[in-house]
Amino acid sequence: MRREVEKPPAILPPANQRLGGSEQADAHKGGSVSLNGGPARARFFGPPSASRLEFGSKKRSAPDERVEYFDVMSFRIRGLDPEIFQPLYGLSEAELAARGARRCVADRAPGFPDRIEMRDAEVGETVLLVHYAHQTADTPYRSSHAVYVLEGADTAYDAVDEIPAVLRSRLLSVRSFDASGMMLDAEVVSGQEVEGAIERLFESRKAAYLHVHNAGPGCFAARIDRVAL
Repeated sequence: MRREVEKPPAILPPANQRLGGSEQADAHKGGSVSLNGGPARARFFGPPSASRLEFGSKKRSAPDERVEYFDVMSFRIRGLDPEIFQPLYGLSEAELAARGARRCVADRAPGFPDRIEMRDAEVGETVLLVHYAHQTADTPYRSSHAVYVLEGADTAYDAVDEIPAVLRSRLLSVRSFDASGMMLDAEVVSGQEVEGAIERLFESRKAAYLHVHNAGPGCFAARIDRVAL
């Protein structure tokens, strides 16, 4: 004898977060979904304190204003432009000193992180220690610091959704900024877990870009930008 069991009621997200018929079909097939047009991607609107478990995202504290969130995204990391530093290549020690720079020969690896090719210099390679303004916005967060660049480097690292080994092996401070250069949020994470920090900090549409620093010495490591899907 068969016995029917009453099904529990379906738990639905708020009305303004529900998918339409065609969008539900796309979601069922595993595709990215747009709730209000534009590029296909999972997105919704709501107060930052709202529960977002139905989208699998971590809840974060934030100001009370409404924020647009994106759950599907890609990111891009680029090394520094070598043209900035090429005038320093081959200068004498005195000429470098006059420009506030120093030449070093890597005597260990890791230890001399190049910010152009985004790799640790190998033992015996020559790097220049230079003063670089990584945050040039005219805000209280305007900032610069010392960085290493590989002398002779002519091609900058450029990759999407990849973390270079020079970041993986270090404790990192990841900071989000809005389009005006004001800092919004920050996290300190292991390089092995940096993708999670990138995703969380880019949850807010106000975050225009991220800066990564080595958490110990504080030197600038990389800029991370969104990539439109």
